Amino acid sequence: LKASERILDEIYEKATHLSGSPVSVTEYLAPVTSTAETEYCSYAFYHTTDYYLGYITGKSKYGDRIEEMFYNGAQGARKKDERAISYLSAPNQIYATEHSSSAFTDMQVYSPCYPTSCCPVNSVALLGNFVRSMFLSDSENNIYASVYGPCSLSHNGVTIDEVTEYPFRNTVRFEVKEGCGFSLFLRIPGWCDEYFVTLNGKAVLAEKNENGFAEISSLKEGDTAVITFREETKVLRVNDDLKKHPIAIKRGAL
Repeated sequence: LKASERILDEIYEKATHLSGSPVSVTEYLAPVTSTAETEYCSYAFYHTTDYYLGYITGKSKYGDRIEEMFYNGAQGARKKDERAISYLSAPNQIYATEHSSSAFTDMQVYSPCYPTSCCPVNSVALLGNFVRSMFLSDSENNIYASVYGPCSLSHNGVTIDEVTEYPFRNTVRFEVKEGCGFSLFLRIPGWCDEYFVTLNGKAVLAEKNENGFAEISSLKEGDTAVITFREETKVLRVNDDLKKHPIAIKRGAL
């Protein structure tokens, strides 16, 4: 487990774009550059790995990585109508056409089914895997919000509606429809500068624990918990081994 965590930390630090996209140049890990590509399968494989390590360790950083990858790189490599993906994509890629590829001729075009058949299948599986990642529970039936987005949970007598426009807005509302006496643990994203929690409209102190979650305890049917994250918009110089140091804009999970 320690070896798995260590190598993933190194991959995240040395071979992952700001968009959360793992560099997989012709299926090999490589340094970050403005044109280094990501194969779409990598989104699904790294998502599954981060999900299980979050599940096993209880550490919030894996939820951060899932969101970063899913909401940025993985969506950037899909057409808006969901009918095609780019087999390979790069973070600074403006077009996805036969003439835009920095890899091989047509490998960065939009296509419903590139000759390599695994990427289209994994692009579909990725969405289901993200939904599965949204909540975790422990042996005491407490609930952990590990990645954020609009959804509903029904599990072991607990029903919660999560109402939000996250990641476009940084306020997340949890409405307890069923259940009593459980704790809700909310992931505090690594990018968050400050956060505020209310329970039924009143401010509550919910300190972040060592794993990066804030606890709201003794929830019951009819309760509403709201968390708001604050972060300043950042303009960053991206680390680039080609020494081009392109600029990126970052706000919250985007």
